[in-house]
Amino acid sequence: GLSRFDGENFKNYIYDEDNKYSIPSNIINSLAEGPDGSIWLGTAKGLCRYDPVEDSFHKFECEEFDIVIGIDHVAFDKQGNLWALNGSGTYFVSRNHNDNRFYPASDYFWPTGITITQAGQICILGNDGSLHIFEASRGEVSSYRILSEEEIGQNISIFRVLEYSAGELLITTSNAGARILSLNTGEVTQLFTTGADGNQIYIHCALQPYPGEFWFGSETGIHVFKIGIGFTDHLTKKYDSNYSLSDNAVHSLYIDREKGIWAGTFFGGLNYLSSDNTVFEKYLPFTKHEAVVIQV
Repeated sequence: GLSRFDGENFKNYIYDEDNKYSIPSNIINSLAEGPDGSIWLGTAKGLCRYDPVEDSFHKFECEEFDIVIGIDHVAFDKQGNLWALNGSGTYFVSRNHNDNRFYPASDYFWPTGITITQAGQICILGNDGSLHIFEASRGEVSSYRILSEEEIGQNISIFRVLEYSAGELLITTSNAGARILSLNTGEVTQLFTTGADGNQIYIHCALQPYPGEFWFGSETGIHVFKIGIGFTDHLTKKYDSNYSLSDNAVHSLYIDREKGIWAGTFFGGLNYLSSDNTVFEKYLPFTKHEAVVIQV
């Protein structure tokens, strides 16, 4: 299900077959905040909107297309339009719902990740090993090759993309490190191939909390990388410390408006690192009734 945290307490939302305004599925893959403050969710049963005023969920439906399988990623562009991705293709939901479109994977590509740049570019990764930029107003797509044919044959994939600086994107791979793409030249530069510990790294997520510094969530903790320096830290679970990560399988990273960093783990619940502190605060799925069982 979905857990909402107000700074002190969690409120949990789960599917209720007797309530048409409940969350449509307990499997949540992605979240995005709309321009009106509503929260949109990609679930195992499609796309839905959370209304914070009514505290209710509304499944998205439209005439232009049906979403019959789960949504993996959702994001809003600078114009307030919604982009949703799954194995069937890429969905475009216009802000006024008057120009909804569907780009099927069979005609385009299977999308695996998305980011919106500060300049408003819609950048979507594909399982074809390329990054694709959509020009929604003209319906055009330009592509940049990230992986070689040999790497694709080795089942290496690209999963996460975020803006590094104006005109440059950072792209993570499943098990071949991370790369920088220059949108101005099309040049792809290898950032690293192994993690902070020198071993192969399986990256789940990436975050840029400070200029030139990236945090990579992986199966082996959080690897901290600084441009021009290299890896500077490796945050892991320490069994003799109550202040370390609760679990090494870090599947999501997020920075809040107070510059605190949240790390969602697969087995150890939610971890929080305040900008004023150097130890992790944990929200674990154990003991107390207000604790939240969460795999992120």
